[in-house]
Amino acid sequence: MDVGGVNLSRLASAPLSEPKKVEPKQAEPEQAAKKLEGLHYPDCDEYVPGDKPAEQAEPAPAAKADDKGRQVERCSTDKVDREIEQLRKKQQQLQQKLNQTDDPQQREALQKQLDAVARELQQKDNDAYRRQHAEFS
Repeated sequence: MDVGGVNLSRLASAPLSEPKKVEPKQAEPEQAAKKLEGLHYPDCDEYVPGDKPAEQAEPAPAAKADDKGRQVERCSTDKVDREIEQLRKKQQQLQQKLNQTDDPQQREALQKQLDAVARELQQKDNDAYRRQHAEFS
């Protein structure tokens, strides 16, 4: 049978040859070690909440060198924690005022303020916000 100028009967009778085996290149162990030599991995990269209230918190120490001579950065979220604590206090105060007032107009204004504070608190009271606004020294 002739298809497109190629005789298929001739191809079918030809013996198949074994495919060539290609071994993947492997990097020398010394080369791999040289590539990793200059890399630096941080010691700590996560948020750790403080045990002390914001009023008693101590300032973070300045950056120091570790035992290998590398600079170590300190992460502080004290400022963000204080901001969140102030929002919680403001929310409590607004809730108390709302519970005590009888005037419908004043009650509506207080409810709007309370909702705004609640939204802001929800936005800021999470680990992502703390990491984003952390101060490094």
